[in-house]
Amino acid sequence: MKDVLVAMVKAHEIQGCIALENSFNKVGPDHVLLVKLASTAVVGQMIGLTRDELINAVSLALVDGQVLRTYRHAPNTSSRKSWAAGDATSRAVRLALIAKTGEMGYPSVLTAKTWGFYDVLFKGRAFALQRPYGSYVMKNVLFKISFPAEFTRRPPPKRP
Repeated sequence: MKDVLVAMVKAHEIQGCIALENSFNKVGPDHVLLVKLASTAVVGQMIGLTRDELINAVSLALVDGQVLRTYRHAPNTSSRKSWAAGDATSRAVRLALIAKTGEMGYPSVLTAKTWGFYDVLFKGRAFALQRPYGSYVMKNVLFKISFPAEFTRRPPPKRP
């Protein structure tokens, strides 16, 4: 169980650190892409992938079809919101297992001109990371007890 809990913390740190400076919400794919990316890396480590296999697995997660966040907004809001992370995690396990079989990765999945992740989704801008991976995200987590998953600063509605 300790290994599972450590893996969960690692995945949370990976997705959280990437999310701090890189708004997927502004460019179209759902932020659950980060769940798939982080989970692929962590599951890959758990099943004993070599460094090269881990790189292949993560590149597979990046090149794998990404979910559009349209299901989080009206008029398309749907129940997918409740199972999107589980779906991403199951896909991550599959991608790590595929990498373990020797499936090739994509060395320039992020940086390829025109068709790479950065050009397609971030207008050529590479991910910005404000801090190394560690414990920042876990120490500063926003627990969603009675709050929505995301916050948008808007002025309060005017009362008549």
